[in-house]
Parts: sequence; structure tokens; C-alpha cells
Amino acid sequence: MTPTIGEGVSEDFSQAVVGAHAALPANARRALAAAGFEVRTVSRIVEELPDLAGKRPTGYPDGFDYRHVDGLVVSDRKLLLVAEQCIDPETGQWGASSVERGKGVLRHETGHVMDIVHELLNDPDIAEAWRREAAALKSWRTAADVKTAREIDYFTQKFPDSALEVVAELFAIRHGGGTASQIEVTAAFPDTMARLNRALADKGL
Repeated sequence: MTPTIGEGVSEDFSQAVVGAHAALPANARRALAAAGFEVRTVSRIVEELPDLAGKRPTGYPDGFDYRHVDGLVVSDRKLLLVAEQCIDPETGQWGASSVERGKGVLRHETGHVMDIVHELLNDPDIAEAWRREAAALKSWRTAADVKTAREIDYFTQKFPDSALEVVAELFAIRHGGGTASQIEVTAAFPDTMARLNRALADKGL
């Protein structure tokens, strides 16, 4: 099942997401379809799901809402959304994501669905590695600039929310690149990555 293209989404962005989806392992695409998830490119998350307007997403700091989000899995609605536009927190203005960002978001959100399907974080070895490496990364927060500190928080705050973000990001990196822009997630979570990669390889992912 190829991604659905929403209204108002540019051709370049849509085709980049479609291509990234096609490049996923066959087992990942089969798992998405078998679980009933629709992959959809949209212009803005809050236009697609207006009931989320004004709400703060999990893991985001105060002052952020779903206008700042460009990727989302809605498990109860079986949706994986990749948005071309979101609000840039530095400018406060709406902006269009690059095609590379769109591909990374597709891979990252697919990682979330793979965890839903395969319960990857239920592996105690992966969870233990994340706890240890998250604590180490968090110790660098006080020396970080605002953007880097925000990203450190996103990947280290609490279990299981931040651990799920690391699992999704490592899945994305394994398959071509993720969404992190301030920290090297593979360098921060090498043991988590090694244990996750073993679990993914066992599942053909």
C-alpha cells in the first residue's frame, strides 16, 4: 500500500516520502499494511486532525503544540502522518520541511509503528541500555545550547516515552536517516542501537 497524498502537499515532498516508504524493508511495509496503518502526507498536522489544536505533544516542552509537529502516529486511528509544514520554534512562523526531512520523518514514524507491532521496547536488554545511556547523555545538558538541550530532553526525559523516541530514531537511522539535528543519536546510544539492531535483524527489519 503506497502512501496517500493529501491536498496542498507539494509534488517533490510527496514523491520523496513515497520513495522513502518504498525503500523500507519489505517486512516493515508488510507490517504497516497488516496492522492496518495508512501512511499519509498532509500539509499540516492540525489541519488533518483539528482536535489536536492547542494540545501539547508528549515529550515537547511548555509552549509547544501540534502546530510544531511534522510527523505523528495515531494508533487508535491507524494513521501515520508526515506533514510538509510546521511552525519553526525559532521564528514562530510556518515553514515547509525539506524533502530530506520528510524522508526522515517517514522512517522515524515507521519506527514507532514497528515498536507497536513488535513491542521492541519490551526487550529488557534494549530498555536497560537506554536507561544507562540516557542518564549519561543527560549529564551534558547543562553545557548545551537551547536547541541541543531541547533535543537531549526529547530523547532522555522519561521511560517509556523518550525511550520510544530513541527506538524510532535508531530505526530511521538504520534505514537511511532520522530526524535529530543537534545530537548524534548513534553516538549517544551505541549499546541501545546494537541491541535494537539485533532485534530488528531477527525480524527482517
